[in-house]
Order: sequence, then structure tokens, then C-alpha cells
Amino acid sequence: MVLRDLAPDLFRFGRFMLEPQRRRLCVDGVPVALSSRAFDILLLLVENRDRVVTKDEIFARVWPGTIVEENNLAVQISALRRVLGDPKLIATIPGRGYRFVGLVEDAGGPVVEEAPVPLAPPRGEPPPSVAPPMSRRRIAWIAGLAACALVLAGLGVRTGVFETHVAPRLSIAVLPFRNLSPDPKQDYLADAISDDLTTDLSHIPSSVVIARESADVYKGRAVPAPDIGRALNVRYLLEGSLTVEAGTFHINAQLIDAPTGTHLWADAFDVTRDKFGAVQAQIVRHIASALDFTLVQVEAARSVSKRPDNQDAVDFFLQARSILDKGNSKSNLVAAQRLLEKAIALAPNFSDAQAELGLVLIKKIGGTDDPDEWNDHAAATLAIQKSIALTPRNPISVITNGMLSSIDNHCDQAISSFRMVLSLDPNSVLARSGLAWCALRLGNLLESIDQYKEVLKLNPSGADNAPRLNFIGMSYLMDGKPKDALNWFARAGAGISNSGVPPVPLSWQDWRNIYLIAATELVGDKAGAAKIYAAYDKVQPHRTVWRLAVYDTKELSILDGCHAYLRALHDAGMPDYANESQDFGIEPTTGEHDAGDFDPTPLDIPGAQRVTTETLRSLLAATPPPPILDVGTGSATIPSAVLVWPRGEWGDQNRMLAEALSRSGATFDRNIIVMGDGPFGWTSYNAALHLVALGYRHVLWYRGGEEAWVSSGGMSDDRRPM
Repeated sequence: MVLRDLAPDLFRFGRFMLEPQRRRLCVDGVPVALSSRAFDILLLLVENRDRVVTKDEIFARVWPGTIVEENNLAVQISALRRVLGDPKLIATIPGRGYRFVGLVEDAGGPVVEEAPVPLAPPRGEPPPSVAPPMSRRRIAWIAGLAACALVLAGLGVRTGVFETHVAPRLSIAVLPFRNLSPDPKQDYLADAISDDLTTDLSHIPSSVVIARESADVYKGRAVPAPDIGRALNVRYLLEGSLTVEAGTFHINAQLIDAPTGTHLWADAFDVTRDKFGAVQAQIVRHIASALDFTLVQVEAARSVSKRPDNQDAVDFFLQARSILDKGNSKSNLVAAQRLLEKAIALAPNFSDAQAELGLVLIKKIGGTDDPDEWNDHAAATLAIQKSIALTPRNPISVITNGMLSSIDNHCDQAISSFRMVLSLDPNSVLARSGLAWCALRLGNLLESIDQYKEVLKLNPSGADNAPRLNFIGMSYLMDGKPKDALNWFARAGAGISNSGVPPVPLSWQDWRNIYLIAATELVGDKAGAAKIYAAYDKVQPHRTVWRLAVYDTKELSILDGCHAYLRALHDAGMPDYANESQDFGIEPTTGEHDAGDFDPTPLDIPGAQRVTTETLRSLLAATPPPPILDVGTGSATIPSAVLVWPRGEWGDQNRMLAEALSRSGATFDRNIIVMGDGPFGWTSYNAALHLVALGYRHVLWYRGGEEAWVSSGGMSDDRRPM
């Protein structure tokens, strides 16, 4: 009896046997006619039967590198249901994807050529002495793994997020190439090789390529290959070095089998700087040959081969990218921005530099105290538009365009961009993170969880992993699973310093504390929740349930889990609404004040008059009522009010205020009411002062804002963009 290879796994459900290695589906031992794409979809669903498989995952697995219409997927699903004879085996989850709901048994083992594969060992006999290899649902990352080894290698801390598994067969990490030149300033060139090889290898179908950020943990460290392989959960390591001599670059590369430390392939290349791209392509081909990969022609996903002839421009670009590899601090972003602007000045059609500049500006807007965010947004938009025009299918360009759409609250457009990126580069951490964030904002909680878990697998040592863990916990909380949420919040908080310094308001650490209060209350630990809230209220006072609720999107706010989370905050002791007339002892100022969302405001305002809700109702009863400018979030805007700068609109605030004044019909001789979110946050105070400075003589400041209006039962509109 001759054995073929060990099958990755055999799945049995009812009368059917699914054989991945032979790529066939049998019913009662007889093969069933099934198209290649239908087989791939069925295998993906069966491998991931413990969760919903999103359409994005199916497109990336079954139609890699191709943009297809959704009706193609619907046709294949219909064909599968006909073959299986029971449409209920593949459940459609509206707005999310599909799930295989049949009872499946793993029946892995040796495949016998001359005899049918037994569905199970004879009763009473032990299982085969050779254990079957790991299921392919733990091999193909595109299938959307929900489990992996999450090891913060840089900190040497195991988080316990996932159990350790056998590394996927096509998994690889590109370790930082070493700069062996005497000049340390050449480090950025070694970084460039590592970056580009990571991107190139990501295009190998069904590969799992660890993000550069996690691989960089091992820069300059002598760690045995098996230890690195276990930490990153990969089977192969690529390492190398760079030496620069007299304008010639000597590049050495070695492919290592991580579990054993065996060198599978090694080679050396001597090239000039402008031939970097060609050498990287050769290295990828060698790796493919050594591992028996089947490479496909990938469209111009990157523009390495199309980089400009101006080598100074390329150098500026590579230096900027090397700086960004070291983190997204404000100083790094500013330095990278300057280098990219120099590169673009020398080569205006340098698409990668344009896209990278757009990405840097977006990071400045979202992650730092950016005093010029409006101009940075405009500059990012222009750079991204130029990049897309030059290389419409360059992943760097497309993903940056998606991120811009995301911060503009156009998640539908962003999702389209991120999905396109995954069709070109299935290992893109940024695309997965973008999809996860948009799914969360749209209320697609399970999809968000799945995408974030994929990111943690691809980038186990990412600097942004703690916020991602927190978002997973938030998703479970909003999905009505507070016990699961608590586990993730604990993991997210494992790396938080116990310095005693309160977290920055509305940072992910601040939100984690808020969610922790609610989750503790919802699991029944009322005393614990009250204690956590009491401690929290001492360092972060002035929070109210309503004020926190306005940060949820409209899609999240309708979920039962969201309602339960807000009720839990109330039950733990947090007040529902602020007192619009409370005096916090804050002295009035004659100049605009730059304060946070929850900083209390003065009771009075120079040059204007504060009005209460009762007074406002009387004013609105007049004919005609006075114009109202709402500079809040728009969560509860009085129907007749003009919303000045809704989230998702970008521009100079004073210009937008002037445009809103024009729309409101305000005049210098007439009452005009200014309101914001509530008595916490100085936005409406500053706007009222600005109108006084412009010469408006009858400015009425409604300090209570949207919060007081809602608490009094006033009619309002939710004008949030999403």
C-alpha cells in the first residue's frame, strides 16, 4: 500500500468528505463536480466554521489580485448550496458574509492511493502514530485566522492573547538587514531592502509575511532562529547584510528554516544603487524556488521599478521611510515630512513619495497635537490625489486614499480602497486595520474583531497592538459579551505604565477605563464597578453618560450592547447629564481658550450673555426666532440651528463659522445664539467670543448646549455624519 503525502486535513460533514490536498469533494466516496472557485470558497468556509467569513476574505482568497463584482460570489454560493443539497449549511449573515453551520469532523491522516480514505479509524484502534499536520485554516492567513501566537517580543512579554500553534507552511519574516559598512548613515539603505522584500514576499499567494515592525524587534540582537520562529509563529526567516564600497553595494541574503536553523539558500549580489529593485526581485524568485512556491505575475503593486532616475529623490524617500519605521512620534513625522517634500521637489511624479507624504500628514492629524491640521488635511488630499493619478493600483496610494476617506467619515469609500489593497497585498497590516476600524464604526462588530485578530497575527509586536486589543474588547462589549470584553481590556492594559499619571482624555487608555467600568458592572460585579468609577472620577471628573455617548457613531448607538454599556455607566455612578448652571469657579477670559472636550467653562462670558434652557425656549417661541449656530458634534442639534463644522468636513474654522453665519441670516443688530455640546468644552465659548470680536452686539451663549437641550426633552436632530 503506497502512501501519498500527509493530507493537511480531511473534513467530514454528513455524507460529504472534503479533501484539500486532492482538491475534491466526495459524497459517499464518489467525487462531486465542483468548480475550482466554488471548492476554494467551501474550503475557506469549512476551515473557519467557528466564525463568520467576510466577503473581503473570500475575495482575497478566491480572486487574489482581481477586482470582481459581488454577484460572482453569489453565483458560486448558490452553486455550492445546490451541490450540498441543503441551503442551510451555508448561512448568509446580512452585511457581513457567510458561515458554514454544518457539523464538521476533522479526519486528517495519510492519504492512500490504492484505497478509499477511511472516514474514521476502526472502533477500538488507536489513532495513527504520526499526527496529522495542522489544519489549513491555520496555514492560509487569507482565510482569516482567529487564533495565533501573540508575543510582544520587544518587551519579552507573552500576553496570552492566543495559544501557540504550528507555524503556517508559507510563513516568513524578513529580519532587519544589517549594515556592515563603516558608515552608520547607510542604515536607511539596509532598512529599505528589508522593507521592499517584506512587501514583495507579501504578494506570494497564500503567504503569511510578518510586518516589518514586529521583525524589527530583532534588529541587532543575536537570537537563535528557532526562538524567533516560535515568537513570530513563522516557518522561515530571511536575513542578510549590506556593505557599500566605492559606490557598489554588496548584498548577502540567506533563507533559514526557523525550527531547525538550517540554511536553505544563500546568495550574494553586487549592484549599483539604482539596481536595488532588480536584486530584490531576484531574491524573491530564489526564495520561491527554494520553497517550491508558485509565483504569479503581480501588477505594478509597488513602483520600485518605476522610481525616478533622480537618486537624491530616492534617497530622501528611503531616509523618510526609515525614520517612520522607528515610530510615529511628532518629531519623526515632521522629519519624514520634510524629507518627502524634498523628494517630491526633485521628482514631482514620484508616486510612492506623494502617497507616503499623504500618510504622514494623516498621521499628524490623527495622532499628534497638530496646530495646522486643516492645512495638513488639504495637503494630504492633494498628495494622495496626485499619487492615485500616477499609479491607480499602487497599494501605498490606494491605502492612503482609504485612510483619508476614513478620517473624513466616508467608511464605505474607505472599505472599497482597503479591499482593493488586500487584493494586491493580502498581508497589508494597514488595510486590515482600516477595515477593522471602519467595521467597528459601522457596527459590524464580529468583522472588526476578526480583522483586528488578523492584524495581531501579522504584526505580533506592533506598537499599536494595545489600542487594537482595546478595540476588540470594545467590540465584544458592544456585542453584549462583557466577560469576553474584560479579558481583552486586561490584555490591552498589560503594557500601561503604573506611573499614576492619568491618561490623556479620550486617548485609548482613557476609553479603556470607561469601558472597564461598564464591563465590570455588566458581569454583575456592582461593587467593583462602583469602586473603579469612584477612582476614575477623581482623576477624570466631569464625565457624563450623554457626553460619552456622542462619541459613538449612529450605527453603534442603535445596538442593544451600546445601550447596555451606557446604562452600566449610569448604574456604576456616572451622572446622565451635566448641570448647565453649575459654577466651577473658572474665571472668564477675554481671549479664546484652547482646552479639552471635558474642561469646565466659566459661568459668564465677556461681551455676551449666557442664557439657560428656559430662556432659550422663550426666545425660540418668538416670531421670527433668533438664528442659532451649533458648534457641537451635531448629536442633538436644535432643528432650526445651523451646524457649523460637522465631523467629516475640513477647513479653516473661522472661515466655516463665517459661512455658517451667512447661512443663518444673522445680522449685527439681532440676537444670535451660540451653542455647543454642553458646559464642558470651550468650543462654544470661543465661538461666542469670536462673534463679539467681529462686532455682533447681541451674542447669546447657550452654555448648556446639546446636552442640556436633550435633558430637558427638547426636540433635536442627530446630524452626525455616521
